[in-house]
Amino acid sequence: MLVHKRTMGVLDLIAVEASKPLPGGDNIRLLSATMQSLDGLDPAEWWEIRRDSPLGRKCRVYYPLMEPILDESGALIDVRPIQADELDAGDDPIPLQRPPSIRRRPKNLMPFLKR
Repeated sequence: MLVHKRTMGVLDLIAVEASKPLPGGDNIRLLSATMQSLDGLDPAEWWEIRRDSPLGRKCRVYYPLMEPILDESGALIDVRPIQADELDAGDDPIPLQRPPSIRRRPKNLMPFLKR
């Protein structure tokens, strides 16, 4: 998992083509994003952390409302969740994605079929 130092953006998974078809006919595999798997990224602009580490889990839980905690050398050691009331008034509100609405069958369309 990669975390951008300036924007705190997270690259978690990347899709790659599988060498053999996977069960179910899919040819796409999801791999954890690393500096080796993505060419052209400047290592000075990104922190690389393991996806399954406690810090990686925290980043996935609190993204995008998180603040970095660094050690003396500038390495990312923890993240602190930011509450909505801590955001600056000048900041644009961060749009949170809502789950898609579930379409349900309408009820009582044909009341004459009711027993």
